[in-house]
Amino acid sequence: MEIAAGSDLKELQVVASEGRAIADALDALRHRYTYVFTTGGIGPTQDDITADCAAKAFGVPRDADPRALDDHRVGGGAGQQTGPRRGRSEQLR
Repeated sequence: MEIAAGSDLKELQVVASEGRAIADALDALRHRYTYVFTTGGIGPTQDDITADCAAKAFGVPRDADPRALDDHRVGGGAGQQTGPRRGRSEQLR
């Protein structure tokens, strides 16, 4: 899948950080365009719901690449907990 340099931007939306609003916006956009890009909200914060909402809007599971999980593990010295920064229980249900 390749996107030509200089592709025309057709639409820009600013959406509140609310699960239903994100999922609805993405669902509408995916039916109108071949490519949908998101910026902001896709970050390492534990309260981010954008990726979960995108998976829901596109009807796909939100899986994690094991290599990405390895890159985001908390380093563990004596007395420090080692594990992913974000657990499955924190994801949007």
